[in-house]
Amino acid sequence: MNRLLYILMLLFILPIGSCINKNKHKQPDMLEDETVDTSTIHNNTKSLDSIISAPNELACWSSVASSLNYELVYIANALYKLGFKDNGKGLHDLSYQLDWYNQCTSIFIEYFNSLYPNENISDKRKVTRVLNGIVKLYHKEEEEGGTAGEIISYDIKIPILRYKIISLYKECLSSTKDKKVQNLLKDEMQCWITFVETYTDYLNNIICITNFGGSICTPYLLSMKHSLFIDRIVDQKLVINILRNNHQPSKTVTTSILKELEAFNNELRKARDRNYDPDFIADAFQHSKDCSYMMSLYDSTYIEAKQNSKVVKRQISKWCAARQDIKTTLKNDSIQANAYENATINYIHELTQHVKSIAPVSADTE
Repeated sequence: MNRLLYILMLLFILPIGSCINKNKHKQPDMLEDETVDTSTIHNNTKSLDSIISAPNELACWSSVASSLNYELVYIANALYKLGFKDNGKGLHDLSYQLDWYNQCTSIFIEYFNSLYPNENISDKRKVTRVLNGIVKLYHKEEEEGGTAGEIISYDIKIPILRYKIISLYKECLSSTKDKKVQNLLKDEMQCWITFVETYTDYLNNIICITNFGGSICTPYLLSMKHSLFIDRIVDQKLVINILRNNHQPSKTVTTSILKELEAFNNELRKARDRNYDPDFIADAFQHSKDCSYMMSLYDSTYIEAKQNSKVVKRQISKWCAARQDIKTTLKNDSIQANAYENATINYIHELTQHVKSIAPVSADTE
């Protein structure tokens, strides 16, 4: 039991931010410097009465933000609602995400125009200023709400990144006039959407096994997903430059997609198995009346991890095939094609780092 006490002390004493802040330096959440006014409660359009008490609504948990600006919380809630269509099936459907993106865009522009009716700027800048206002508003939630506030903040920052990813996808399509490439980009985007949701589920399995019973699990997973989406944004910006021939000639590739895929799949297996220790869990909860339940939960998490790892392997292979099809179509421009292949290699490498960072390999686990 001394080991259990030590683990529990670590879970509650170690600052949660230590595992999260390492992902924040990659890219700021703000899309630009411009923002809307977040300090005033506006009452000229929407009311939160219909959603403020519903537990599946972000507004229900946004105590700090709601006290500052009800309308902006309502706008943020439209972003947050993405995952609730058909029990989250909308997350796997590109067509649904495009519809959600268009609906949110209209809401953002309408909200901005209600605040600044005489502001003559592009719709893109209007959307950017509203999104920046949401980020700023929910930063207060994170600062004043503790761990719960941090979770709420991630719950809105992640949909904002998802919105940005869809925006970049549309920009990818407009960056080439080749209809075949446009169709392949659609296939690639659908493959990525399917893959990233299963991959996130798998990361959740591993985090829960590694930190079983710890309060760190939820913010850790959200920080990981946040970082995954930022990596996708970096990748898509690079792809846009490649499609526009606005990129530097690629350097010599020192690895290959197959080698990176092999490394990725190896890390999936290692992360799943190296921390699975049912004997330790049985010892930790042997004096608890919930011992049987906790053992069952632990084992079911591991079984789910094994299932998810197999699905992830299939999905990333399908995603790689879609990327290779695009590269093949670009072969008439060898610099463009090679740059796209390098981008794919680098992206797989970044994906591998996420699963490696959860439980680094040590000498005695090989």
